[in-house]
Amino acid sequence: MKKFDKIIFLACGLLLTLAAFPVFAQKNTELNKKPLLDFADLLNQKIADKKVDLTKPFSVEVKGVLTKEGKLDSKTAKFTKSEGDAEMIEVGKGFIEAINDSGFFIYLSHLLVDNINFAISQDENRFTGIIKSEVATAQRANTTASGLKMLFQIVQTQTKNEDDRLLLSYFNVTANDKNLVINFVAPREEIQRLLEKNLEKTKTKASGK
Repeated sequence: MKKFDKIIFLACGLLLTLAAFPVFAQKNTELNKKPLLDFADLLNQKIADKKVDLTKPFSVEVKGVLTKEGKLDSKTAKFTKSEGDAEMIEVGKGFIEAINDSGFFIYLSHLLVDNINFAISQDENRFTGIIKSEVATAQRANTTASGLKMLFQIVQTQTKNEDDRLLLSYFNVTANDKNLVINFVAPREEIQRLLEKNLEKTKTKASGK
């Protein structure tokens, strides 16, 4: 079996920690972690300054076409939905921009995806992340969804860290006609706990302790 990559992202607002995103890549891909670390530092500062309340509801959605480099084309990408708490909307947008700048979407390019619809939202009970991507045929969507689902299960089985296993259990991959759909749905309180835990780790590393 080909080696697959595991990437853990510090999450947005209430916590989107995207963990273990396996792909059918023909070659290893180096991601730029700096945008994600910068996002974590900025979020830590906002929390320290009491400028953001991570419990507030929000919903953000972006649509766009992917370039050959696996990034959203700045000419076509746009936020199509921004609802809820103003500060959390900015956090959500910042998180999406950090993921894009990191090169994360190159993994979707490896799956022959040309465009994406990426939405994240939070209410009083749940944190939700959804990536929808259209592929060439319904058969390819079904085949890719089945493969990704299996790889998520393999990663979850082999992962020793309890938090990572928990996050992986919140993922589901399905196909809807030509659309590949990756869902992440988790309890808000659990996501907030993990976000605060990871942000604290980031803050400790930054201070050199």
